[in-house]
Amino acid sequence: MSVTVAEPIEPRSGDAVVSVPQLSPSLVAVIRSLLSNIDRLVERIVAAIWTGVDDYATLKNESIGQDVIRAVRFHAHVWLETLLNGTTLSPDILDQVAVMGRRRAHQDISLPALQRAFHIGSREAWSTLLDAARPDGRVWEELLYKVSPYFLYHFDFLAQNIGAAYQAEQHLRTRWRDRLRYELGSIIFSQPENMRGFYERAQALGLDVSANHSAMTLRLTEPANQSAEFDEKMDPFFDAVGRLLGTRRDSLLYMTNHGDVLVWSALTRGETFLADETRLVSRAKALMDEQSKIATIGIGLPARAHLGWRRSAEQSLKALDVGMRLNPRDRIHRYSDFVLDSAVLASEDSVWFLDALIRELSAEADLLETLSVYLEVDMHRKVAAGRLSIHANTLDYRLNRIEEILRAPLTNVGVLAQLNAALRLRRISQASPP
Repeated sequence: MSVTVAEPIEPRSGDAVVSVPQLSPSLVAVIRSLLSNIDRLVERIVAAIWTGVDDYATLKNESIGQDVIRAVRFHAHVWLETLLNGTTLSPDILDQVAVMGRRRAHQDISLPALQRAFHIGSREAWSTLLDAARPDGRVWEELLYKVSPYFLYHFDFLAQNIGAAYQAEQHLRTRWRDRLRYELGSIIFSQPENMRGFYERAQALGLDVSANHSAMTLRLTEPANQSAEFDEKMDPFFDAVGRLLGTRRDSLLYMTNHGDVLVWSALTRGETFLADETRLVSRAKALMDEQSKIATIGIGLPARAHLGWRRSAEQSLKALDVGMRLNPRDRIHRYSDFVLDSAVLASEDSVWFLDALIRELSAEADLLETLSVYLEVDMHRKVAAGRLSIHANTLDYRLNRIEEILRAPLTNVGVLAQLNAALRLRRISQASPP
């Protein structure tokens, strides 16, 4: 993939190009002294950045932190050398500034944090210079009245360049990751045999493919569409999804699917399936509470290998389909609640057999309703009779007729399982489509 390099920007319209002022010998001596002890200046600036910018404070002990220190040294050296030599910023310096801006875009440092760090660094550089010149009133006044206009121009111009480079790189990175997501989604649904392509793109996105992932189908109040405009409009939404699912937006795999949004969420290592699912349901609830765009959510079983990512997505959609038929008031539907129903529906013989049970019990009036209520109240006869508004003897008669038709007692666990499955299948088939 070709990389577009951000060109150094020109001064903004209306900005006057301020030349480097000619300095007095006394001020030159002050600057030479600072340059010979530049480590002290760098330490002051870095300490202020660590304290003043949260995004940077966490990088103290990482390699990125060392890169930040090198950048501070570079800017401090350029600032002092520019004053000494009286030369404007060269194209080579601006190229190096742009490289730093592009690097920060890949180090998960936000643009506001970068701008804040740059502001703090320039402030500390100026304060250090003022402190060094304070003993000599003439040199101090020279800084205030002669050097300060160039100071403002110098650091503002560099800030423009580093910000422009950061934004250009961030845009390229976003488009690159969007392409990776699209390609990975295509492999999951259309090229499941392409294991190498799956792992290459997943790793490039930063997905931990060694962990189990469960798919979630987010049904929105307004259908989603696959377009650059939609992705840009939904940026804050996907940022929130990543945060609430415990992952960075860059490492979140999502795609649109017939108006829904599919998201794969990494599960916690070492957790049991039930603990994982409980945590995922909790995150889904938090997501719905915060994002009014989401009407309902379906959750699939964990994908234990690359071929399972598509299966988990299909399960999350099936959970929505069945769940909204059986329990339309629920906001979250788990495939695990319907796994037996799905297994039954996948078998033509099973569907025929359970349908045959329903047909036989439907031959006599009230038997099917009696059985349904009896099972719903966990086979409490008194409660069932009250729910049906019939005498206990009438209930006993109907239950006996059911046993005669089935040629099996209702205390048989296998028979109860078959009847429960048959009644659920009937409810699914009779319920209105979501």
